[in-house]
Amino acid sequence: MNKLPKWRYVEDAGDGLCVYQCLYCKRQFCADHRLDWDYCPRCGVRWEGQHACRPHAVPRWAWKRYGPHPPWELVWGRRLLVGAEWVFLVRTKWFDDPWDEWRLDVDSPTIDVTDGSRRSVRCFLDMQRQQGTPGEVAIRYERRVQIRRKAKRT
Repeated sequence: MNKLPKWRYVEDAGDGLCVYQCLYCKRQFCADHRLDWDYCPRCGVRWEGQHACRPHAVPRWAWKRYGPHPPWELVWGRRLLVGAEWVFLVRTKWFDDPWDEWRLDVDSPTIDVTDGSRRSVRCFLDMQRQQGTPGEVAIRYERRVQIRRKAKRT
């Protein structure tokens, strides 16, 4: 196996960071989106530059047609739902009664479906699930999220 003294872009890690891989030691690391380092932070090899290869998010057909800079709507537009939002649902259970039906949690926000929205939705859902009194058995809550089409505002 060849050890190539170059680095490659792997994927976006969120929060302005990207995942890169050293092709000499094959180990990955996170760095700013403007990688201007001369040496690998893992193995210390001096790089010759970036290896031109297709990132994971770019489909092969888009790489062949547009090269290293395909239009973003071709790459990311397929996964995003335009005009959609995350909504939080809740249901309750009193003592040994059966669970109520799922209903919209009006105390929770609605969040637009965007590329990074899953992380914020998950954090809010985890925060909601942790609320409550330990040992409280009279009423129990169950929470979940779903995507719905945005209501048209007139």
